[in-house]
Amino acid sequence: MRIAVTGATAFEDTCKPFGIKPPLCRSRMDFFRDDAAFDCSRARRVLGWNPAVELEEGFRRTPESYRQSDRI
Repeated sequence: MRIAVTGATAFEDTCKPFGIKPPLCRSRMDFFRDDAAFDCSRARRVLGWNPAVELEEGFRRTPESYRQSDRI
Protein backbone atom coordinates (compact mmCIF):
# COMPACT_ATOMS: atom_id res chain seq x y z
CA MET A 1 0.00 0.00 0.00
CA ARG A 2 2.88 2.38 0.73
CA ILE A 3 4.14 2.05 -2.83
CA ALA A 4 0.70 2.84 -4.25
CA VAL A 5 0.26 5.87 -1.98
CA THR A 6 3.76 7.08 -2.92
CA GLY A 7 2.88 6.72 -6.60
CA ALA A 8 -0.42 8.54 -6.10
CA THR A 9 1.42 11.36 -4.32
CA ALA A 10 3.90 11.61 -7.19
CA PHE A 11 1.05 11.74 -9.73
CA GLU A 12 -0.69 14.49 -7.77
CA ASP A 13 2.48 16.55 -7.34
CA THR A 14 3.41 16.19 -11.02
CA CYS A 15 -0.04 16.92 -12.44
CA LYS A 16 -1.06 19.79 -10.15
CA PRO A 17 1.11 22.55 -11.72
CA PHE A 18 -0.34 21.70 -15.13
CA GLY A 19 -3.96 21.62 -13.96
CA ILE A 20 -4.27 17.97 -14.95
CA LYS A 21 -6.41 15.57 -12.98
CA PRO A 22 -4.07 12.76 -11.90
CA PRO A 23 -4.99 9.22 -12.94
CA LEU A 24 -4.38 8.12 -9.35
CA CYS A 25 -4.54 10.23 -6.22
CA ARG A 26 -4.23 9.70 -2.48
CA SER A 27 -7.95 10.09 -1.86
CA ARG A 28 -8.69 7.23 -4.27
CA MET A 29 -6.41 5.00 -2.25
CA ASP A 30 -9.10 4.94 0.46
CA PHE A 31 -11.10 2.68 -1.86
CA PHE A 32 -8.35 0.08 -1.65
CA ARG A 33 -7.75 0.54 2.07
CA ASP A 34 -11.35 0.12 3.12
CA ASP A 35 -12.83 -3.33 3.50
CA ALA A 36 -16.28 -2.91 1.96
CA ALA A 37 -19.01 -5.44 1.39
CA PHE A 38 -22.05 -4.82 -0.75
CA ASP A 39 -25.44 -6.45 -0.41
CA CYS A 40 -27.19 -7.21 -3.69
CA SER A 41 -30.29 -8.74 -2.08
CA ARG A 42 -32.45 -5.73 -2.98
CA ALA A 43 -31.49 -5.98 -6.66
CA ARG A 44 -32.35 -9.67 -6.52
CA ARG A 45 -35.68 -9.00 -4.82
CA VAL A 46 -36.84 -5.88 -6.70
CA LEU A 47 -35.34 -6.49 -10.13
CA GLY A 48 -35.12 -10.25 -10.14
CA TRP A 49 -31.43 -9.83 -10.87
CA ASN A 50 -28.94 -12.62 -10.39
CA PRO A 51 -25.23 -12.39 -11.13
CA ALA A 52 -24.13 -14.20 -14.26
CA VAL A 53 -20.97 -15.27 -12.43
CA GLU A 54 -20.57 -15.80 -8.70
CA LEU A 55 -17.92 -13.73 -6.93
CA GLU A 56 -15.36 -16.51 -6.47
CA GLU A 57 -15.64 -17.50 -10.13
CA GLY A 58 -15.27 -13.86 -11.16
CA PHE A 59 -12.09 -13.59 -9.09
CA ARG A 60 -10.76 -16.71 -10.77
CA ARG A 61 -11.57 -15.45 -14.29
CA THR A 62 -10.39 -11.85 -13.96
CA PRO A 63 -6.61 -12.28 -14.42
CA GLU A 64 -7.06 -14.29 -17.62
CA SER A 65 -9.58 -11.79 -18.95
CA TYR A 66 -7.07 -8.96 -18.42
CA ARG A 67 -4.30 -10.94 -20.11
CA GLN A 68 -6.48 -11.59 -23.14
CA SER A 69 -7.46 -7.93 -23.48
CA ASP A 70 -3.92 -6.52 -23.09
CA ARG A 71 -5.00 -4.33 -20.14
CA ILE A 72 -2.07 -5.47 -18.03
